[in-house]
Amino acid sequence: MNDLDNAFSYIRYLDFLVDELQRAVDKEYGTSLIDITEAITAYLPVFTAQYDRAQSIAWSVVVPQDKKTCEGFLIEEEPDVDWPEPEV
Repeated sequence: MNDLDNAFSYIRYLDFLVDELQRAVDKEYGTSLIDITEAITAYLPVFTAQYDRAQSIAWSVVVPQDKKTCEGFLIEEEPDVDWPEPEV
C-alpha cells in the first residue's frame, strides 16, 4: 500500500497549483491564470491514472477477488503483509 500512500501524497502538488491559481486570480495575472490552468489540466489526468493504478494494486492485496465465481470478493486467509504502525 506504499504506492497508494505515495499516490495520495501527490495531492499536495495539486493543492499547490490551486493556491497559485487563486493567487493569480486575486492579483489579476492573466498570463499566470492561463499557465496554471494548463498545468492543472495536464497534471490531473496523470495523477488520477497513477492513483487508480496504486489503488487497484492495494485493493487486490487487501481484498483478493474470488477467481472461481467472480461474484464478489472473499478473504480466505489473512494476507501475509507487514502493516506499518500508524504515525501519531
